[in-house]
Amino acid sequence: MSSRSIAGNQKGFTLTEVLIAMFILSTAIVALLALIAQSVRTTADIEQRVLAGIVAENVMTETLAPFSLPQTLASEGEAELAGQVWIWERELAETVADGMFRVTVTVRPGDSNQVISSVTAFREGGL
Repeated sequence: MSSRSIAGNQKGFTLTEVLIAMFILSTAIVALLALIAQSVRTTADIEQRVLAGIVAENVMTETLAPFSLPQTLASEGEAELAGQVWIWERELAETVADGMFRVTVTVRPGDSNQVISSVTAFREGGL
């Protein structure tokens, strides 16, 4: 038996085929990593919005509570939630309806000027 006939019968991948397969696999992996990174960023953004919403709802609940007088409420303040400092601002405005006023609460992270959450409600009472 000659070595030539043995080598001619062997089956396998050529170097070109292996390189093309590696290129396709690496492209798929890079696309998957980009998708995972985007998912992590989106999750962090959603977490920020939920926490800011909780702070806004807490401030609004304090505003709408029957025992609090609107004229004695602070117009801004800080709250700490989930290890973060949140800056909130409360705006009280008269409405065209007698005895009603509009309350708007906005919340932003302590290290940013971007408003993350805003809540508006109406309350009966005087300013």
